[in-house]
Formats: sequence, C-alpha cells, structure tokens
Amino acid sequence: MSQNQSSSNNTDFDMIAIADVAAQMALDVRGKFPQDTINSVIPLPRRLGRSQQPSAIDQEGMRLWNASQTKKDFDDFDPAVITEASENYKTVWRVCLRVFWSTPNEILSLREGLRYRPTPPASVKASHVVFSPKFSRLFAELVVHPCWEGRSNLFIMAIQYTVKVRVDSRTSWPNADILHFLSCPALKALSRWSFRLEEVAISLHEMHRQAREAQTEAPPSEFSNFLYFLGEIASMSPSSDYKQTYLGRPALPVTTKDLKILTTAVTHFDWEEVDWAETPEEVFDSFKVKGGFLAISTLRMTDN
Repeated sequence: MSQNQSSSNNTDFDMIAIADVAAQMALDVRGKFPQDTINSVIPLPRRLGRSQQPSAIDQEGMRLWNASQTKKDFDDFDPAVITEASENYKTVWRVCLRVFWSTPNEILSLREGLRYRPTPPASVKASHVVFSPKFSRLFAELVVHPCWEGRSNLFIMAIQYTVKVRVDSRTSWPNADILHFLSCPALKALSRWSFRLEEVAISLHEMHRQAREAQTEAPPSEFSNFLYFLGEIASMSPSSDYKQTYLGRPALPVTTKDLKILTTAVTHFDWEEVDWAETPEEVFDSFKVKGGFLAISTLRMTDN
C-alpha cells in the first residue's frame, strides 16, 4: 500500500468510528454463513447400518468418550435451559459461525492440541464443555477482531502460542501444515528448529526470537511480530497448574487468563495497516449492533 493510499484510508477511518469499521470488516470478510452447508461444519452423528459393526478402534474411542468428564458435561448441558453461561456460550457459537464458518468446538479441540480449562474457585463445580460467562465474552470479542482476517487458523495459532509461552511447553510448534499460507521465514524456521526445544533447553519464545534475528533475506511477517509481542506479555504470567494432556493426547489448557493476555496483545500491538485503537470489546459491541449474530438451532450445538 502506498503512503498516499494509507493516508487516504486513515482519513476515511477518522470520519467513522474505528470499531464500526472493524466490525464491518468482520462481517464482510467471509460474508453470511451458507445455511445449506451447516452439515459440513456441524456434522450429524454417523450411524452404522444394521450389518455394520464398530471397529476395535471405534470401540476403544467410545469407551474413552463414555468415561470422560467431557461426555458427562455434555449430557448435563441442556441448550434449552437459559442461564448466563448457556446464553454466552450460544453467542460464541453464533459469532464463530458468522466470522470463521467454524465452531468453538473445532477451535478448542484435541485436533488443534487445545482444550478449554475452567478455573473456578475450589468449592465451585464447573463444566468443561460450556464456557464460563467471562471466557465466552472474551472469546467472542476476540473472534470478531479484524486482525485474524476471518481466518480461524491465525486465531488458533495465537491461542496456542499464548498457552505454550505461559506454561513453557517445549513441544514443536507451529505445525508445518498450517504454514503454507504464511510467507514468513521466521515462523518457518521456528517450525523446523522447535523439534530441538528439549535438546537445547530454551523456551519456544526464546527460539522464536532467535529465528526472527536469523532472517537476513526477508523480514519476519507482521503475524510473527504480533506473536513475539504476545509472547512478551504471556511470559510475564507464567503458570503450569493444569495438565497438558487429555485422554492421552496433547491438550494445552486454555483458561480465562490466556484470553485476557491475548486481548491485551491485540489491543496494544502496533498493527501495520490500521491503528486498531479500539478494544476487542468495542469492536464486538459494534458487531452486535450491526446484527452480526447468526441464528442457529441450539439442538445442534452438542452434536460436534
């Protein structure tokens, strides 16, 4: 973008509340969610024919599922019962479908190495399925921010990096499969180098710094700049109170603290294209006024 174009755009933005511009970008980046594709995003349970028998792997998977806390919490959740937690959780679903064409269950999933971890007081029982009202609010506010460009994989990477820095996870990151769309030499180098994290005994964030400094032909991407800024904030609040596995699979515990850290980073990072001076909360409020919530059937929320 040329300097004149940038100046012109900034003048235009000055005439309109930045939060309104950001909210409209979130609405426009993908457009309305196509209702006829709902089954591909929230698949119906697969039914076996009468002559079919589940495989040994399927049977073991069902045994683990039926014995899990997640299964119990799903069974206890009735979407038709209105509570503060359930209403905020429904909002997260609507926002994720509208902006990302994805669901919160896909974002915080074992496939992505992430799991929601409630942090209630010792005497309070909390669901591991339905997010707390505060967690839901922060999650929804972050989703609508235009810095993700409507791409859930960027949002997922930011959550992963936040938690990995906070708990000082020494496993390799990021997955090379998600880097093909990011022309970032620093993150590609980090992906290669991080397999040696335990061997070299340094943190992921420190290795990211070294990968950034090692690039001589092309500078790190803006997203690498943002992740490094995010890591500086996350490293000031270290903690490892919760397990990083679930049912034997890697699962970083995503807490309200992590979303607060990510919100701080999104708010204060110096974005190149536009100075997003408004907080994610202000963008979310404008998004809501503009009718950004997608209507979905609550009967499908526990199918995924």
